[in-house]
Amino acid sequence: MNEKKKRGRPVGTGHRILLRDRDFELMRFINDMKFGPTSALFTLFFSRTFKGETAKSDLWAKERLEHLRREGFLKKVRTFYEMQSYYIVSGLGVETIRGHYLDEDIPNFVEGIDARYFNHDLNILKCRVALEAGGHARDWESERRIRSRVLGEINALFPTWREREFRERAKEEAKPLIPDGIYTNKQGDRIGFEFEENIKEPERYAKKLEGFVKQIEKGEVPFKRVLFVTSKVNVYSILEKLTRAYGEKVFRVNMAETIWGKKKAKLDPNDVRDLHKSIGEANA
Repeated sequence: MNEKKKRGRPVGTGHRILLRDRDFELMRFINDMKFGPTSALFTLFFSRTFKGETAKSDLWAKERLEHLRREGFLKKVRTFYEMQSYYIVSGLGVETIRGHYLDEDIPNFVEGIDARYFNHDLNILKCRVALEAGGHARDWESERRIRSRVLGEINALFPTWREREFRERAKEEAKPLIPDGIYTNKQGDRIGFEFEENIKEPERYAKKLEGFVKQIEKGEVPFKRVLFVTSKVNVYSILEKLTRAYGEKVFRVNMAETIWGKKKAKLDPNDVRDLHKSIGEANA
């Protein structure tokens, strides 16, 4: 984890609470990923006790999350079609982690869960948790942070009113190639991460692959390889066929279940292939 720049005892809506490093880390994680189910937060932040022992239950995780919610740092929301509940970071929570991570660009808080992207966002979250819990990923940069950084760089490149046409065109060209995440693997290599949920025309996938290759060759992105993950067999088949021409040194394609721990995985040419961590379904 990154070295913390600031400690404090922020006041929420009720009693005072002493926030620990773990509280800041989990709030940053939830805000980066838009929301967080209890099971994922337990796996990453509460599965080991302060004494380094394996937690026997998720009771303490649930109590701490509810304490943070009562103090106003977190909110609990549901999707419109299920009874499952998820935590999001409140405005107070975002301002608190901004005050803690002074050298980071913390995304704005989200009002709730966007049903249009919920399944996609949840699948990315599940992959991130499984990879990090298994020791295969660290220093994850979320799509929210990547998008903010990339669009900010474009604004700086075309800052004036006269350049607005070039600025907007550059943004439209950049958006399809913003990955769902970037992480560092065990060997210290930066890897782009893409989760493909819906089947598309092969030409659209081919265009994205060509775009990534051009960016990598020109050194325009901070990664050298891209991991594609999907839960659909037909999408896997298309991607596996299209990426074959580039070789495994540039692209790897995995079924989601291999990342979630149900089968052995092929992550990239250097990654260990026996993922053994899985977060299961989100708990209320």
